[in-house]
Amino acid sequence: MKKINLMSYGLLLLIFGIFSCSNDDDLGKEEFISATINQERWNADPEISLDQENDSLTLLGFSI
Repeated sequence: MKKINLMSYGLLLLIFGIFSCSNDDDLGKEEFISATINQERWNADPEISLDQENDSLTLLGFSI
């Protein structure tokens, strides 16, 4: 009985993991970084970098 429950939980976790993944290639308008600098409006694609060695998160916006 324990083996069946363990397999059920494993299958449920696998299904959840598969459906929780998403493609980040298709950015919508709501996923842009916007800022006003010197009374000029800037919109950019976000670029996020995580440095696990320093525990630092860097958020950049590159204007296209």
